[in-house]
Amino acid sequence: AFTQTAQCKTFATLNVFVVPIATIAVVPSFTLCQNTNLNLTANALGASSYSWSGPQVYTTTLANPTLPNVNPLHSGDYSVTAFFTNPNTTLVCKSYAVSNVSVVPRNPVMPFATANVCQYGIANFSATAVGAAGYQWNGPNGFTSTLQINSLPNVQPVSSGNYSVNAIFTIGSVSCTTSSYIPINVVAVPSLAVIPSITVCERQGANFSASAPNAQSYMWSGPNSFTMNSPNPIFSSLTPSMSGIYTVTASFSNGNLTCFNSAQTNLLVKPIIPFTLGPDQYMCSNSDLFL
Repeated sequence: AFTQTAQCKTFATLNVFVVPIATIAVVPSFTLCQNTNLNLTANALGASSYSWSGPQVYTTTLANPTLPNVNPLHSGDYSVTAFFTNPNTTLVCKSYAVSNVSVVPRNPVMPFATANVCQYGIANFSATAVGAAGYQWNGPNGFTSTLQINSLPNVQPVSSGNYSVNAIFTIGSVSCTTSSYIPINVVAVPSLAVIPSITVCERQGANFSASAPNAQSYMWSGPNSFTMNSPNPIFSSLTPSMSGIYTVTASFSNGNLTCFNSAQTNLLVKPIIPFTLGPDQYMCSNSDLFL
């Protein structure tokens, strides 16, 4: 018998379509100031489309979206998906990346101060801003400070003017600021020019005088409840009981605050001591007269 082994073959074809996927290039982290624009960027070679999602239910299909005027509520992770396709297949492939965003707050800064202060007094001023890490002050006469609360003792008119303050907010190495200012007006209180000491005899008169630049009023006071609203009181027929210290107070004002300065004059009224020579005498010529 004859035996023969037969080999039979069949064929099939498999088409494979590869959808290429590329890494998405993004800025891994942003730190920016409140009220600025956030510019997100995504770039993946061959991507057909993109989809972003983030805080505050943010979504967009732009590759490079801009969020204007961001605030701390926009801080967080922004996730981007890149989509890749091939015209020979309905398969869609994806690539992912994340940008982390930190928004530095810029809360309003509120300065406080007593707007008007007398010369030689103390000018106090301060500022407050929620979340501020520090403060920077600048003002007249070369003033600078990094304190939140400031005092100027023995303040002088050259310190009058606007005091500006920056509140500083930081995240990492990024600092942002908000600014404001407050005016301080120092009312000048000049010295009074007076006659420091006056000496007269009883029954004589005396003139007091007081003067100071820009003084608005003068008030004298002294012994025996003496008062007079005048810069230059005039006395006549003085008596020793009127001796003593007379104080003059001058007022100065900028319309909102009245300040005062004083000076003193010492008045000495020397008494007249009465005396007599006795009764009239009648003498003979060439006799001695004894007084």
